[in-house]
Amino acid sequence: MLDAVHADIDAISSVMKDSQDFKDFLSNPTVPESKKKQMVAKMASESGFNNYTVNFLNILIDQSRMDAIVEVCDSFETKYCQMTDTQVAVLRSAVKLEQEQQFLIAKKLQELTKSKNVKIKPVV
Repeated sequence: MLDAVHADIDAISSVMKDSQDFKDFLSNPTVPESKKKQMVAKMASESGFNNYTVNFLNILIDQSRMDAIVEVCDSFETKYCQMTDTQVAVLRSAVKLEQEQQFLIAKKLQELTKSKNVKIKPVV
């Protein structure tokens, strides 16, 4: 269950960071809650979100707190990493690395640090 919600939160976080228009739409106080919920429902059905994730997003809309969604996603990520004993490594590179390259680096870091899990956060 936790992994499913984590995948949903990762997807939401990615969309919010990549699409300022989408973020502005959901955090705009003049947009009716019903339209925001329709947008969330569409995104959830297309992405196959867990019901817990959808319910949580609807609560944020009901409480007029969608403006804090990026911070909520970041906080969830921090807690998730703590709960799953995942070490986060920032990987800086001059060019975008392929998934395979990132995987090999994460695997080597996991061996070196003897961590249960390692998550790479790429920064170009």
